[in-house]
Amino acid sequence: MGMVGTITVVSASGVSPVNSTPIFRMYPNPVSGSLHLILGNPIQPVTITLTNIIGIEVINKVFSGTTQAELNVQDIPNGSYSLVARQGDDIYRQVVLVSH
Repeated sequence: MGMVGTITVVSASGVSPVNSTPIFRMYPNPVSGSLHLILGNPIQPVTITLTNIIGIEVINKVFSGTTQAELNVQDIPNGSYSLVARQGDDIYRQVVLVSH
């Protein structure tokens, strides 16, 4: 069974939560097919970027007006990726493991 991840906020002074409600939750992690996102604020758009270990962007999507979304990772090679979510001035980071 996979883990449910919680996104943390990255500020200029390091990693710290901006408020008690995360921007979104994601599951499963590790993921083999689709990464499911539960968005915390459907009013403000969220830009999701997934980059590989050497910094190459493999997914870039914008979600707005919804509380649920998913990223298809079936065509992405196995490995560790950095998921970055941007909403307004907040930036959130989470490691995602892709394992088929």
